[in-house]
Amino acid sequence: RDLPMLHDWLNRPHIVEWWGGDEERPTLDEVLEHYLPRAMAEES
Repeated sequence: RDLPMLHDWLNRPHIVEWWGGDEERPTLDEVLEHYLPRAMAEES
């Protein structure tokens, strides 16, 4: 549930502008691929 919220935050205009513009907007799948292993490792 936190990762969809992170995806929303990463796609907010002021964040997109800071992190490389529209071409760098991550998809939800990209966010899950990048952050889910880290999130699962911390939970175990």
